[in-house]
Parts: sequence; structure tokens; C-alpha cells
Amino acid sequence: MPIFPKPYEGEHFVQGEGARVRTIERNGKKIAVRVPRFSAVTMKRYFFTFKIANILFPGYFLKPVSARNVSEMHEGFLATEWIETDKTYHNYMKHFYKDLLDRPRRLEDPYGCGCDICTAHVPRVLQLLKGRDSIIGKLSEAGIKVNHYPINIGFKDGSPVFFEILHMNPAKILKYVEGRPFERTVKRLIGRLLEQKEQHESVDLSDLFDKM
Repeated sequence: MPIFPKPYEGEHFVQGEGARVRTIERNGKKIAVRVPRFSAVTMKRYFFTFKIANILFPGYFLKPVSARNVSEMHEGFLATEWIETDKTYHNYMKHFYKDLLDRPRRLEDPYGCGCDICTAHVPRVLQLLKGRDSIIGKLSEAGIKVNHYPINIGFKDGSPVFFEILHMNPAKILKYVEGRPFERTVKRLIGRLLEQKEQHESVDLSDLFDKM
């Protein structure tokens, strides 16, 4: 059953630059609800984007459960399964966002300030960028561009979890799927999800990210 959180329902978790995040519970499960700070962001598009990414690279992305676009009547949101990241990332996140309840004051350098908290998390993120055989290299080959700033990559049980997808190239996705031994039903599902994703207005954050 789709999850439709009530306005302002749940516990405040963090306010980032692009979204406010709060947590709610449904059927005994913890859910993260991301509410965009900008009305142009189409959350249903993110929903299908993360669906596709999870099929191609299971375990590396947020798992979406529901979404709604911004309208005059409702706030937009993306609801995902809660991921319990490790303490190293959690400490970095608190350090990165100096004040979780007010407008976030970011660290000057997105790759950290060199303190013990930053040096515990940032180097393992940088390791993910090394070479085509790295997970970020493989994602790029498949047509998925992620935000690789350390604040957007948590770790669970030693593996990275990507919180933001900047762009997904449908042509590269289809080429990647056709060139690998996915079952026919999975290939058809990817095709249908891409079609549904493209029905929603495109919001490509790559240009903004590249200028930061």
C-alpha cells in the first residue's frame, strides 16, 4: 500500500540544501521522508530512478516505497526505507550540517576540513572514485551519475549507499541491460520503469553539481 505521510508528520532528522528529511513509522518499519525545498523537483521521477538503480545495483541505493510530486494541494515527497548507516558517517553528517534544525551551515570544503571526523569518512569515499572498476565507475558505465560528495554517500556494513542520483541516461541504461545476463522479465521491467520515469518532467542536477 502506498505511503502518504501527513504534512509535518514524523520526527525531524536533517535539513539539507535540497530537501528536508524526517522519519515516520509504518507497520513497524522506519521510513525516511524527503520533502524537496524546491517545487521544480519531481519526486516521482526520483522514485522510478531509484527503482531502476536498485534493480541494476542492489544494495547500493535508497529503496523507494512511495512518492508524490509537488502540487497546490500537497507537498511533494519521496519515501524510502530507512537505512541505518554506520557511526562514522553519522558523525560526519552531524559535523557537516552544523545545525540540524535551522538553515544548514555547510563545511567550506565538501570533502571535509581535515579533522578526525572528516578523515574517518572522506578517504573511503574518495576510494570509490578510483578507476573504471570502482563502483562509481561501474555506475557511470551503466548510465547512472551519482553525487559523490561524502555527505551523499553513507556506509552500511562496509558498503556504500548512494543517497542522490544526479542523472540517468536511458540509452546507456538499455545498452547496459542488453549486454548483461539479466532475465527477460527484468529487461522488460527496466524498459517500463524508464518509460514511467520519462513521463515526469526532467530535473537533471548535473550542471548544478558540476559548478559546486
